[in-house]
Amino acid sequence: MLVFENLAPKEEIGIELLSVNNDLPGLLQVRSVECIAREVDLMWFVRVPSWRIQLDRLLFALGLATAIYFAITLVQLLV
Repeated sequence: MLVFENLAPKEEIGIELLSVNNDLPGLLQVRSVECIAREVDLMWFVRVPSWRIQLDRLLFALGLATAIYFAITLVQLLV
């Protein structure tokens, strides 16, 4: 059970749970004096470090440039 004494409307909180080889518990009930609670579907994702994203972008750009270079070379050989 989590109780928050002071939580303004539209304020967000994050709670992380770790479970190995078991299902995570579901949210059973939310009560609020100020507003009506609603269920929000969650989608789990793997957090990827920013350096990995930048490296993937660099490798994609290099691969694209290489493909364009080979296409131009192929056109030159055919003409």
